[in-house]
Amino acid sequence: MAIFERNWLFTGGRRKETPDSAPITAIVAEATAEDHGEWLRYIALQRRPFPKPGTTLQAEYERWLIARAKDRSTAS
Repeated sequence: MAIFERNWLFTGGRRKETPDSAPITAIVAEATAEDHGEWLRYIALQRRPFPKPGTTLQAEYERWLIARAKDRSTAS
């Protein structure tokens, strides 16, 4: 079997795309003390959604901040 066929066969033909981290960095940099307090309340919830296996707490915090920013922009 050729090397390129091996990669195609075992990866399922999917290409890994890297997301642009510039907007995430800007959102995290603009986080306030209020955001941090809300994050701590969110983490304290017993019924919060279970994160993907292998996800770091920092990545979960960034996703939460992005969702919070989107909610704020739609509410305005």
